[in-house]
Amino acid sequence: QPSELLEDVAQQIAEFPEVSYVALMTGDFDLEVDVWCRDLEHLTDLLTNRLQKIKGIASTKTALVLRVIKIANPDMDLIKPS
Repeated sequence: QPSELLEDVAQQIAEFPEVSYVALMTGDFDLEVDVWCRDLEHLTDLLTNRLQKIKGIASTKTALVLRVIKIANPDMDLIKPS
């Protein structure tokens, strides 16, 4: 917040080496960000010492992945218009 900072905030977050995905969203939050951290201490540092210091970030919500079942790139032909 304010909303005019959204694009700048997204670009700053996208530059973090841990970040694999950044998307502008509708709903409860303006951004969805996926990160890969080596452990809980790394995640804690990212959240408290780096993300929260970016001007425009008002709050975060974190969900941890317990186990990856599949990771792959989708078949992009599936989303092409017919």
